[in-house]
Amino acid sequence: MNSIHDMGGCHGMGEISREQNEPFFHETWESRLFACQFAMNAWGSWSLDRVRWFREQMPGPLYLNSKYYEIWLDALIRLVIDAGFASANELKTGNCEGHGKRYSPALRPDKVKRQMLKGITSRRGNSEIEQRFSPGDQVRALNINPKSHTRLPRYVRGKCGVVEARRGVFVFPDTNSQGLGEKPQTVYSVCFKLEEVWGPNHEHQNDLIYVDMWENYLEKV
Repeated sequence: MNSIHDMGGCHGMGEISREQNEPFFHETWESRLFACQFAMNAWGSWSLDRVRWFREQMPGPLYLNSKYYEIWLDALIRLVIDAGFASANELKTGNCEGHGKRYSPALRPDKVKRQMLKGITSRRGNSEIEQRFSPGDQVRALNINPKSHTRLPRYVRGKCGVVEARRGVFVFPDTNSQGLGEKPQTVYSVCFKLEEVWGPNHEHQNDLIYVDMWENYLEKV
């Protein structure tokens, strides 16, 4: 992600307050929205990467002043319109315009628990996928700023590290979010020194940062 949505390593946002015994939902509408999102996902009209991409299109000022599930709601509305389930006017008025297709529920109540326990995975078992890098290789994260969704953190772009391990083959989020195919590829755990990422004056120079990175984000040094 880019812009304000990529907040990793950003300063000036204040401390993260941890709520003891925090509930799953703070308000009833949050649980209802979670159920709506889960039910709509069952149609298979969008991927998790595309959901993330739609959330990242929320304007920065609005994003910073919105609650977690308000961000979900904003994206779900636009996803529903984009997929053709309802028009913007239908969602605004709450009235069906009468010419849309009638759908039967994709997720029945008796299947919710099983689907929740099953979950989803982006891991793919293709053993023929190329593995350009090996543990111990020195690599550099590409310094790119794509306009669409990416899982390449800004704070490591252009930085050099060492491949620690191969994590397996996973769907490539950059293309999957745009409907351009899964294009699965190897993901690597890359180790970065603090000096490389934050500069020589950082107080915790003995610390290391490990980032899981898709192959297309890396080049050999």
